Amino acid sequence: MIWLTFVVSAAIVVVAAQKLAQYGDVIAIRTRLGGMFIGTLLLAAATSLPELLTTISAINQTVPDLAAGNIFGSCMFNMFMLGLLDLVVRRGRILRVVLRNHAISGGLAVLLGSLSVFFILAELPWAVGWIGLDSLSLMAVYVGGVWLLNSNNPGIAAEAELDAGRFLIQHCGDCGRHVCYPREVCPHCGSNALELVAPSGTGTVHAVTTVRRKPDAGGDYNVSLIELDEGVRLMSRVEGVPPTAVAIGQRVKARVTQHNGAGLVVFDGLESQA
Repeated sequence: MIWLTFVVSAAIVVVAAQKLAQYGDVIAIRTRLGGMFIGTLLLAAATSLPELLTTISAINQTVPDLAAGNIFGSCMFNMFMLGLLDLVVRRGRILRVVLRNHAISGGLAVLLGSLSVFFILAELPWAVGWIGLDSLSLMAVYVGGVWLLNSNNPGIAAEAELDAGRFLIQHCGDCGRHVCYPREVCPHCGSNALELVAPSGTGTVHAVTTVRRKPDAGGDYNVSLIELDEGVRLMSRVEGVPPTAVAIGQRVKARVTQHNGAGLVVFDGLESQA
């Protein structure tokens, strides 16, 4: 029975891991925080929950060596997996494909590990209340590192351009395909040779729905999925025509408008501009 429980538990972990990666990518796109930031913060926190619970349990059992060994041992094994994955993934060498910005997250991990070793050996006596100064220092370095990672988000540059009235999408210098919304690596070929370029701005309504509202709430409006001529799709709305008049297959052209102080991409029907 115990073997069956183990196999079922392992299968749940495998399925959960696949869903974490899938939904993490969706969150990265919809929030425009970027895959590197979501992977480093959100996914890392989610996958570290078992380690956290194990560590808390070890501390409650007054076995601090077991707790520290669990944390440091998992870090060692995670670094080992970077090399091991090259045996499994044939798409490309992992350490050559990942962003150079991951040198920041890797460097942060090394810094935190080094500080932990230093604090263990130094045995600093200072504390703020019941919290040691060494623990506060580790938390401060982590928070600062997270801020630094988010400041390197490629979506920030695109949003700044949009706020300035320029609509840009990414273009991959290796495979030649376009990407929207901004990502750290090309989802088509895995390259990080991405740059922001101005699209033609023209596209086609791929799907559309009408959201009903009371007139005093602003009235009805459409939510449209637009496929640009460059092959990427984005959610927006078509203006200048009644919401119910927007049709699938209709040709539209992008323009940038301001909403609450931020740039927003909307579309106009090409027929209405004639």
